[in-house]
Amino acid sequence: MIGIQVTILNHTESNCIYSLGRNNLFEQISMHDNNGTALRHYRGGNNLCLNCDAYRNHAKVSEDGLGSNTDGFDIIRADESVLFENCWAFIMGF
Repeated sequence: MIGIQVTILNHTESNCIYSLGRNNLFEQISMHDNNGTALRHYRGGNNLCLNCDAYRNHAKVSEDGLGSNTDGFDIIRADESVLFENCWAFIMGF
């Protein structure tokens, strides 16, 4: 997944993948050079991210282009465990 864009100038967020579910498998996904978070998981749980990479994601437009609100893998308020196996996240919001 490459080139996910954000065009809103104030506080906002964009995601390559936004997950609300349970018992999902995210496998061999590369998310890079985007304007937002690679994978955001909210609620749900018992999910597996296997061999997924997130890198060089930077919010160039929102928040005055400071790169904030850009994470590799954002697991917020997950109801159950989320397992990351052989995943990398680096150079976010540079």
